[in-house]
Amino acid sequence: MKKAYELSVLCDCEIALIIFNSTNKLFQYASTDMDKVLLKYTEYNEPHESRTNSDIVETLRKKGLNGCDSPDPDADDSVGHSPESEDKYRKINEDIDLMISSHKIPVSTKG
Repeated sequence: MKKAYELSVLCDCEIALIIFNSTNKLFQYASTDMDKVLLKYTEYNEPHESRTNSDIVETLRKKGLNGCDSPDPDADDSVGHSPESEDKYRKINEDIDLMISSHKIPVSTKG
């Protein structure tokens, strides 16, 4: 859920993450209101892009890359991170680590 939070902040986007673990326990995270994000999702006719793990693995194979440590197949290698974005990312990580260590991170669980 930490990565979803980071993505929502760094990309200034809404994230709705729904996870079922191996014992079918439900975990969810939403950068705003889960119900509003899901309503917005249901109002779209088709997603702009929809991918599965197997789609991504196939793309990586075609590019000759394998495994989780492989770069993002859609990433533009010519684009680096600015010092400002690196500082922002570092600060977010510190804030999240602090929240987690003090057990004050709000996480919704159902199951």
